[in-house]
Amino acid sequence: MTTHIQTDKQSAILHAAIGQFMAYGFSRVTMDDIAQAAGMSRPALYQFFRNKQAIYDAGATAMLEESLEVMRKALVRPAPARERIAAAIREGILDMMAQMEATPHGAELIDMKSGLSAGWLDDWKARKVALLAPVYEAAGARAPLDGPLLATQLSDWLEGMKLRVRAKEDREQALERFLAMQMAAIGAGAG
Repeated sequence: MTTHIQTDKQSAILHAAIGQFMAYGFSRVTMDDIAQAAGMSRPALYQFFRNKQAIYDAGATAMLEESLEVMRKALVRPAPARERIAAAIREGILDMMAQMEATPHGAELIDMKSGLSAGWLDDWKARKVALLAPVYEAAGARAPLDGPLLATQLSDWLEGMKLRVRAKEDREQALERFLAMQMAAIGAGAG
């Protein structure tokens, strides 16, 4: 019972903190601001998180976990491989980025993910690749252009694309072109 209550309180803190970070920016938000937004005292907040960086790390981790779950759901839909991969990336990554970037300080928070431990980001990327690779394999990907290679290539492409392409529609069009190129390379057409 205590664990469930702690999880609920941590969830409320993360929700309140992310809202504060998006509205005012990470550097301007204080632990007092987060405590007030979460409906608790500052000393109570410190029982759950030692500082605001720990809150950011937990919030970013939760959002990245959510992105994997959204991707997982999109990838099991009954549709051709290319459509499932496009939906997974669009819903699990691009839509979440667009929602964050629509807030006053969301872009700052996206850029801060580089402050997360490299091991965690590497793990997230590996899990993302593990989700995507079987879909590429089902579309006919074989060595040297096997599923893990194509999924890694897509993941790396996304990292570079988000730095250059800002508009959501432009990102989605670029994704479609990239997937068309990948599917053509493995002879899958619409996949």
